Amino acid sequence: MVGDTISYAEGAIVKVKVKRFKKGQTLFVRDQEGILYEYTAKKSGDYEVEVPVRGKGFVRAETKQTYRGFKKLLINVVLYFMIREQAFKPHPDYCTALCNPIYFD
Repeated sequence: MVGDTISYAEGAIVKVKVKRFKKGQTLFVRDQEGILYEYTAKKSGDYEVEVPVRGKGFVRAETKQTYRGFKKLLINVVLYFMIREQAFKPHPDYCTALCNPIYFD
């Protein structure tokens, strides 16, 4: 379970399940060394993958979304009225989900 600490064993894997994964969102599975797995949804729906663990440390998952078109315009209009200096500038992808890490020792 997320947030747990377990003993690392050679060949360990983590199973990542994303419910209601939307087309265009990107799943990142990370550890202390960087990205273990990356996948951008081709269609909406549930998604599941098993990812091998590299070693002791942690593993966590997150999903991100890049907004384009009307959604990007809407965000910039809202920013214009709330934080004017941030409106219509390049923005990083938006984090749509983030889980606690699983620790391997």
